[in-house]
Amino acid sequence: MTPASSAGSPLRSPLHPKVPWLPSEVQPGQKAEPCPRCGARKLIPWTLRRDPQRVTLLRTWVCAACQFREERGESETNTV
Repeated sequence: MTPASSAGSPLRSPLHPKVPWLPSEVQPGQKAEPCPRCGARKLIPWTLRRDPQRVTLLRTWVCAACQFREERGESETNTV
């Protein structure tokens, strides 16, 4: 008997393909674009951050189907 099994610890569950903190579905009425990786129309704007070296806003877009991520520059007037 191994120490792990004698301690009664459960077996590890298989890894899930989705990252839990990334969106996994598109909300009704949400702006979505085709994903460059998988082609699904599920690429949605997700987070907004300021790049301190370029002093520009960057929007992270994520695909709800395959979780591909990309950052795009965004103008200050587009944010609400």
